[in-house]
Amino acid sequence: MIGDDRVWIGQPSELQFERRDGPRVAHEEAQAADRLFDAARRRNPGLFDGPLVLVDRCSFEAVSSRMVVWWSPSTYRSLALRRFGHRISTLFVTVLVPAPGRMVLVGRAGPLTAKAGLWQFPGGSVIPPPSGTPLDIDNLATEASRELLEETGLWREPRTLKLWAVCRGDHHNVGVCFRAADMDVRDLDDVRDFVRNCDEPEFDQLAAVRTGTELAALGRSVDYVEPCLRLYRSESG
Repeated sequence: MIGDDRVWIGQPSELQFERRDGPRVAHEEAQAADRLFDAARRRNPGLFDGPLVLVDRCSFEAVSSRMVVWWSPSTYRSLALRRFGHRISTLFVTVLVPAPGRMVLVGRAGPLTAKAGLWQFPGGSVIPPPSGTPLDIDNLATEASRELLEETGLWREPRTLKLWAVCRGDHHNVGVCFRAADMDVRDLDDVRDFVRNCDEPEFDQLAAVRTGTELAALGRSVDYVEPCLRLYRSESG
């Protein structure tokens, strides 16, 4: 594992998900959180109370390199509970896409997204699987493939995405990072054209970077990207 108290990156050989009950919240706090969310939605009618996955905790066994994540289904309004001192952590997927020259694809989140203006890897929040369907690595790979296509126009079959790392950072959110097949120069041109031609792109700019210094020169980024770049460089030389 690499990182510090704020953000860490690990590379488990096995990733297991265990469902459990959601956070225990006093009735008064739940009502207050609902009011906050409803007020925010009145200010921004586009705010969506969509489904997401909450992470209760995760454990990493160093000897076996096995990680277990305990999760529960919820919706976006549960994030308002952070205003009342609750640690509400979510699960997301992200995709590391190698580009020519030992670089990695990054995008700047568009103005209508949750992390507007921040550079990050393609990805997004995980949607709970249908009732009776387990949350597992195949489910997450399918979500990661969909996010990659929606944000960049780049298609990678879910079965070709390989579990690469797990990261934890802001609000203790847990990200499952897959590695995709390398892009070539034509792919890079295609994804840039895709973003330029979108009416409301999730990424308003794309770039390929090699180091944290190059990333910082672009502007602000989400917390997991720079440690991921360091890990990738240590592997690729």
